[in-house]
Amino acid sequence: MSSSSWSSLVLGVVGCGGATTPAAVGHQAGPSSPSLVVEPSQVRGALAYAPAPVDGERDDLMPTSADPTIVEDTATTSLRGPVLALPSRGAAVEVTAGAPRTIRHGCDGNTLEVTPWAGAGAVAPGLVWLAPQPWPAGWAPAAVEIEAEPATQAAHRYRAGRLGVEVTALGPREGELRLRFDDVERMVAPLSQDAMDGAELPPLDLRPPRDVGEPAPIAAWSLAPAGPVVVVMYTEGFEGFVLDSYLVDERGATRLEQLGGGLYYCAF
Repeated sequence: MSSSSWSSLVLGVVGCGGATTPAAVGHQAGPSSPSLVVEPSQVRGALAYAPAPVDGERDDLMPTSADPTIVEDTATTSLRGPVLALPSRGAAVEVTAGAPRTIRHGCDGNTLEVTPWAGAGAVAPGLVWLAPQPWPAGWAPAAVEIEAEPATQAAHRYRAGRLGVEVTALGPREGELRLRFDDVERMVAPLSQDAMDGAELPPLDLRPPRDVGEPAPIAAWSLAPAGPVVVVMYTEGFEGFVLDSYLVDERGATRLEQLGGGLYYCAF
């Protein structure tokens, strides 16, 4: 089943930014330090998953496994040569692909075909960026901690270095996603929470737990000390989740079609 068949989120992107002077913020390199110029096509690789322990607490629909050293890649098997696994937190590990295998995922005995990647050490459970090597000149990617502010019914804000993310509710089923760099708005995307037949869907409420159709940043990497930042948004639908990635800097925000994904979990 394709991700579009169970996603509950519709995104229409309107570009923002330009000549506005960034405001100063106290996170990583300041606005006086321009970010590295990176073209969206330079961001290569695939999103994968370092499974959480089977009996661990979790608030997402990502794979679980008793083997924490394996990174599961469901997006592609076309990566060749040296590949670095960058987790959403902790150190990166060089990894090598193994033979495809089938794991349990979801409900009712659902299974998932994956390519396992293993290296000299384990990476932290969560989302992983599998990036072919070597890096382009000037790159030094590193995970950036995502800090969430207390949410209200109408707004939830996050910070990851120079990046700011804001999700707002504008009505019972409508909202907006805003991406900022140095506190200057770089992108606005309208959100639409679409109901399924037979589903009881209360008005959009951005306080925990996360609602169906409510995006949240799940991973962020700064490509150089001063940026830009790649951020991955996680959105649950009724039957699984989707991942959307954006490249954000003082020049704007671009959706990275090549670095998306999502998994089917369970029939509604």
